[in-house]
Amino acid sequence: MVDIYNNLPQWVVDAQSVTHFQKMLTAEARERCRQGNASWASSFSKRGGSPDLNGPSIDMFSQADDF
Repeated sequence: MVDIYNNLPQWVVDAQSVTHFQKMLTAEARERCRQGNASWASSFSKRGGSPDLNGPSIDMFSQADDF
């Protein structure tokens, strides 16, 4: 799990609360699903192999007020 955390974008790691951190990860997974990424459900899990931490991401800074 540490390797997954260490590979997260810095703007996710810098979340001001656990709630904000979880919302950002959920938003990222939703965006990957919306874009048709077949492995969106395992974006942050090693159970299905290597996590896809370099996949397309959304611009969270433009949505910062939503969190």
